[in-house]
Amino acid sequence: MNLFFKLCWFGIVFSSSSGLNSVYAQQPYIPGVTDISSVTTLSNLSAKEFRLFVQKGCQDSSHFAMERHEWVGQVHYRGDLQAYVIVYGEPNTFDTERTGVVCNLANAKDWLVKTVTFSGRYFHASGIKPQHGGDHNYYLYVTAIRAGGR
Repeated sequence: MNLFFKLCWFGIVFSSSSGLNSVYAQQPYIPGVTDISSVTTLSNLSAKEFRLFVQKGCQDSSHFAMERHEWVGQVHYRGDLQAYVIVYGEPNTFDTERTGVVCNLANAKDWLVKTVTFSGRYFHASGIKPQHGGDHNYYLYVTAIRAGGR
């Protein structure tokens, strides 16, 4: 009986280890793509249509995420979004950023590439892809803004 359990154990270990090889099999070859994770879907929207998509997202932002006061960030223009954003880097992290697509700041271009202290309300932004793994995108309604850090 002891031999029976040893054989069963060997059979389970052998069959499960051979199954692992199929899980980690090489991905199919796609011409021009070096890594399967680099395959992306490009937007079929024109520049004007994409700008309208972001504006509509700001108008329809009903999924409240958070409200923050006195965060220090930097204002940038994102060409892929065709919108001004305020980027806040999470302290004590390597690459975590909160990117807020500015919805209600008419003079956002005046703050371009400046460090600002701002307050605002963040809403979930669906349909906007992050630029990197730690990027979190939101629609941002700024309630207060001033130049410089704290």
